[in-house]
Amino acid sequence: MFSDPIGLRAAGNQQRFLLQTYLRDTGEIMTEIDVPFFFEGRHWGNLRIGFDAALLLGK
Repeated sequence: MFSDPIGLRAAGNQQRFLLQTYLRDTGEIMTEIDVPFFFEGRHWGNLRIGFDAALLLGK
């Protein structure tokens, strides 16, 4: 589990999705979408998928 602010925000997300864009320590700009998992009404965590947003824009 990640304890950085981005990871903590992702882990606590219970909305339909959370979209975050941030600068990584490697200098890359990362965009991620975080989608929560619920089982029997209980929040079990989030699926985090990171990608380069420039690819979506055709750049």
